[in-house]
Amino acid sequence: MEITHNSSVALTLILDVFEKSIRTLCVNEYTNEQIEAWVNSRFDIQKWEQKRQQQQFWFAWEQDELIGFCSLEACQNLDLLYVKPAFKKQKVASNLLQSVLEYAQLNQVKFIRTEASLTAVPFFEKFGFIKQENNSFLYNGIWMENVSMQLELNC
Repeated sequence: MEITHNSSVALTLILDVFEKSIRTLCVNEYTNEQIEAWVNSRFDIQKWEQKRQQQQFWFAWEQDELIGFCSLEACQNLDLLYVKPAFKKQKVASNLLQSVLEYAQLNQVKFIRTEASLTAVPFFEKFGFIKQENNSFLYNGIWMENVSMQLELNC
């Protein structure tokens, strides 16, 4: 597995990982209606292009296949972290997150925040993230839930 930082990656590859990850890995915590609302954000190309311009991105590759990605907004907000289901439990998310944490420490960031899906909360807890708040919000017309979490860094 190779991790690249801010490389040029086709949006179609990113959105493929995004959709497959949600549709497969989040079925135990979210309803079909919630998953559809979440996945449908892939059609907002302008929003995705804006994220790519304004955030730092890391990509995980297995040979020439994109198998995961994550992004950091404003040096302290972990916005996106998705892995292809076929690569679950193969340390893809861990390696991506570790790359973000190394970058944050090099830039003397004091903490990293994320709005974790219910599916991802146990993963983030393993890295020392602490739950701050449970959130309910309307997303694409559907009520969704996530958890605000934070990790203090030793800079």
